[in-house]
Amino acid sequence: MERQKQFQEAGQAIERDRIKGMTENLAKFREALESFVAQHSDEIRSNAAFRGHFHALCAHAGVDPLASRKTAWSKLLGLGDYYYELGLQIIEFCLATRPLNGGLVALDDVLAALRRRRGRAARDEVGKEDVRLALRRLRELHGGYEVTAIGGREFLRSVPEGVSADLTAAIDSCREDGYTSVAALCRELGWEEYRAEDVLRATLRDGLAMLDEGAPDGERLYWFPSLFPGLQVGGGG
Repeated sequence: MERQKQFQEAGQAIERDRIKGMTENLAKFREALESFVAQHSDEIRSNAAFRGHFHALCAHAGVDPLASRKTAWSKLLGLGDYYYELGLQIIEFCLATRPLNGGLVALDDVLAALRRRRGRAARDEVGKEDVRLALRRLRELHGGYEVTAIGGREFLRSVPEGVSADLTAAIDSCREDGYTSVAALCRELGWEEYRAEDVLRATLRDGLAMLDEGAPDGERLYWFPSLFPGLQVGGGG
């Protein structure tokens, strides 16, 4: 019993030393990171790739440079304001293009619109990681903004409902042609007709697809504007 107690105490001492060492190392890492910020603040602000590496370092250190606009890092880098401004531009673009795409738009189109809007005056092109970080700010507004992958492409969803598995499968199945039909979904996905009809009715209701009843064979075709690159780049001013 005494030996077991000694082993337990020894284990606790080792754990305390380990935690102390980790805490000290983390503190040193944060100090080095602060020094890095002071030396490279201009490059962090102006270079999207460099910003991405910086945020990865911050995550490793358990530091959130965007947590508050009033922190020393936010004041030095101006990143808090940068991402709030970027978030507002994303909202404006999504609202302007929602009548066309129902709130589902290719992330590449979002990036193109942001870069076009910001113009050459912007210090650096906006990157995908910048959009993700800006969306993290938007979560505070409970706006339902999220990036989702469909068929190997990334899309920005700007309505709270999210993207169902059936909708994802339907869009993925027609990503090459940009349109589908009840018969096509039944054939390609092995669905029952009612399931395909339910999904496609929802796409019309939510504004994700446009109905074409003019096909030569009379089949009703559902076209997805979000699958056509560049179609909505001009939105958002």
